[in-house]
Amino acid sequence: MSTLRIHIGNDLDRQRTAARLGVHPNTVDYRLKRVARLTGHDPVPSTGIWKPTSALTAYGYHTALRSDSRSVT
Repeated sequence: MSTLRIHIGNDLDRQRTAARLGVHPNTVDYRLKRVARLTGHDPVPSTGIWKPTSALTAYGYHTALRSDSRSVT
């Protein structure tokens, strides 16, 4: 998930994503292919990125809600 989040934050630029993660660009490609295989949604073409982006947003919102509910006593 962090690779996908960073890739989206770098405007889908695999070179910048690789530099930010400290990995080879081919590693970014491998990870994005794994995301496609696991989710059925290919995040590489810009037309395919909206579903993974939406999922990350929902996950972040859900995680934040769970975190907030734990801190309330």
